[in-house]
Amino acid sequence: MFGPGDHRVRKRRFTPAALRLIDAELVPLRERFGPRPEDLARVVLRYCLQRADNAAVLVGFTTPEQVEANFTGLGEPLSAEDLEFVREHMGTLRQALDATGEVFTDEVAAPTIGVGRDER
Repeated sequence: MFGPGDHRVRKRRFTPAALRLIDAELVPLRERFGPRPEDLARVVLRYCLQRADNAAVLVGFTTPEQVEANFTGLGEPLSAEDLEFVREHMGTLRQALDATGEVFTDEVAAPTIGVGRDER
């Protein structure tokens, strides 16, 4: 476990509750653009690239298939209506995650057994 002042990089992990919320909030995007991860990746990359004339997008990947999907799956630009649809739904998702308070596992207090709140 990393302690205060430890500067090693670690991946943030969503809590199970946040993952359920994200899954539910992505339903409208899946219905409009397709259910596969590649479909959503295309929409997100296109959305980011089309937001500004000089946009650059840095993406993460863990498999060669993800690299290929990122470079070959952009397809046609999103319409103005599609861009607005994505903006609205991602804003709703962001608000829902903000309302939960704890989204990443490192934000959740570690359980303490036999220790009172005053003794933490």
